[in-house]
Amino acid sequence: MPDLFQRLQELEVLNRICKDLKSYVGLGDKVLGEFIMDLHRKHPTIEDFKEALANNGADFGDSFVETLYGHLTHHGGNLIKDDHDHG
Repeated sequence: MPDLFQRLQELEVLNRICKDLKSYVGLGDKVLGEFIMDLHRKHPTIEDFKEALANNGADFGDSFVETLYGHLTHHGGNLIKDDHDHG
């Protein structure tokens, strides 16, 4: 059951990200939200995360990036981690 609980938490974080994307850029796309979550998994510090977003063409202001980062770290806790660590 821990996997189900973790998935529900991930979906909650994804929902928050999509709502913010809809407000900020007018596109609350799930695939884009999942891509942002994946970038955070690979770039877990705020500096690396900002750079990764910029390198992938995201022209987000610092405030918005910090909001996204907050969802991924505070609301997601340690659940947003590299899935490859399990095996």
